[in-house]
Amino acid sequence: MRNNKLALAALGLLPLAACGSATNELEPKPTETVRTCESIREGIIRLAGERGVTIVKIYEPTAVKIEQKKVSCTGRAVVSSGQEAKIYYRAYQDQEGDWLLQYAEEPLEK
Repeated sequence: MRNNKLALAALGLLPLAACGSATNELEPKPTETVRTCESIREGIIRLAGERGVTIVKIYEPTAVKIEQKKVSCTGRAVVSSGQEAKIYYRAYQDQEGDWLLQYAEEPLEK
């Protein structure tokens, strides 16, 4: 019987249950990132930098609209020259499940 199990194992034909359960209560469950106006600021600053705009910090982050797949915010951006401007920014989930960031000087929500 032992030789039969070895032969089946070599062929990948042992029952799946012999490998263990597919679910394990002891394994940590993946946590979903909670996106807030505060938590997406760094991503917006990095995105702006990639486009040649040096935002030093976004102050007074305020939620404009919060949905399951979208967080829209506004705040006060300070750029490297010291100038300040109102900024509108958001994180949203596209149809493929990826989270994207967007910012503008005009409202993004209509």
